[in-house]
Amino acid sequence: MSQMKIKEYSNGKLYISDELEKSASITLKNVNGQQESIVLGEAVDLCKFSKRLESNLKNQVSFLISCRAAGIMPPVNVYELTAVSSGTVADSVLMITGSFDAQMKYYSMFYLPTAESIFEKLFHSKNWNLINAESSIGNIAQKGYGIISLDSFDDLIRRIKNGDYILTKII
Repeated sequence: MSQMKIKEYSNGKLYISDELEKSASITLKNVNGQQESIVLGEAVDLCKFSKRLESNLKNQVSFLISCRAAGIMPPVNVYELTAVSSGTVADSVLMITGSFDAQMKYYSMFYLPTAESIFEKLFHSKNWNLINAESSIGNIAQKGYGIISLDSFDDLIRRIKNGDYILTKII
């Protein structure tokens, strides 16, 4: 179990990850086989999707692109990653990263009336399960919540750094 450092804010906590402390960017191959760098902020959320939920991933990407176009997306970087081979932790990962404050605003964005309107217009539904990931792991917790371990988070970051995933899309 890796040792955790915690930075407390009025609206939550940032857990400092061993793997995130090692680098501010990761170099990955993109779908064309070219090397590309992705920037890591202090706060990272990794949304894991299996092949079974591939449509949810596509829906979430469409939703986030529409939110960015509408100007309601906070200053976070969003990357879609796809596993190079089967047997990895997740078939696809949506990585959302930025400052602690930007990440907290990202979580709040989903409750904005504009976001709800975008969602209903895109999917003709109020069923937010249409964009849900199988699971997600991150290094931040909203006020009143906490994280027990960053082991699975660090493991997935290591796998990404080791080339188990390619960069499919920058949103």
